[in-house]
Amino acid sequence: MGAITCPLIVPWLAQHVGWQGTFVVTGARGFIWVAAWAWLYRAPAAAPAMATTVAAEPVVSVPWLKLVRRKQTWAFVLGMMASAPVWWFCIFWIPDFLNKRFHLGLTQSSAPLVVIFLESGFGGILGGALPAALLRRGWTVNAARKTALLVCALAVLPVFATPLVSGVWGAVALVALAAAAHCGYAANLYTLVSDTVPAGAVASVVGIGGMAGSVAGMFFSQIVSRCCISRTTTTSCPSRCARRSTCWRSAGSTCCCPGWRRCRWTEFRHGRSVAGYRARVSSVMEPAKAVSALLPERQSVR
Repeated sequence: MGAITCPLIVPWLAQHVGWQGTFVVTGARGFIWVAAWAWLYRAPAAAPAMATTVAAEPVVSVPWLKLVRRKQTWAFVLGMMASAPVWWFCIFWIPDFLNKRFHLGLTQSSAPLVVIFLESGFGGILGGALPAALLRRGWTVNAARKTALLVCALAVLPVFATPLVSGVWGAVALVALAAAAHCGYAANLYTLVSDTVPAGAVASVVGIGGMAGSVAGMFFSQIVSRCCISRTTTTSCPSRCARRSTCWRSAGSTCCCPGWRRCRWTEFRHGRSVAGYRARVSSVMEPAKAVSALLPERQSVR
């Protein structure tokens, strides 16, 4: 709910209390949540509805050193490292994408962001319902979980077409599908832990995997920011770099191969100017320019 309401609240706060005050207000909401949690939360053993289940399943603590040697732990860790960057990418880069591709401002992007996060919530619910339906049909837990994970992973793939969509809501639909698929994938991934490790180790394994996913998301964002050079004009790659990859314009950013800076330094070291290597690779870049000319122009959404 926080992700859904945030795009509606933050623009209003930014207009009335400034961006500094917006950070203070949204951060202070966390203390309200802590107070509500401390007042409402009850330990499972103290809750009447959970008393029988807790008594039937005694919790045994498992040391972390023993957990990191189990393949179940690493299966969850690798799954989080592969999927968490997708969510971090959506959170950090979608507002910038909407701004540069469709010229949406802070207030104009509120509705698309609400749709994306709202659909992602439904994706988490449906992702958890799919294996439950398969289990009722007689499937094994192993087959049901893996099938749900595969379906969610495949549902992310259409997001690659987002930069080619001319309409804002078409792009939003593709991104929302990817976000919903991620939440469905995460729902099954978290449940996979309770299926494969003892009850006393579930929280520890989820914590280890969550940390690994956050670290992977942090590095993924850094890689994306360094590969995408935010400019409004196309930047050509050096000749040896352009032979191996093609620069293409996506969401107002020019994405080049990772060796662009290294090739540029090599050119300067040999006393060659920027204009010189741009002229030499113009013929190599002609196919990319032809493809770029076929793409629809950016449309301004008011």
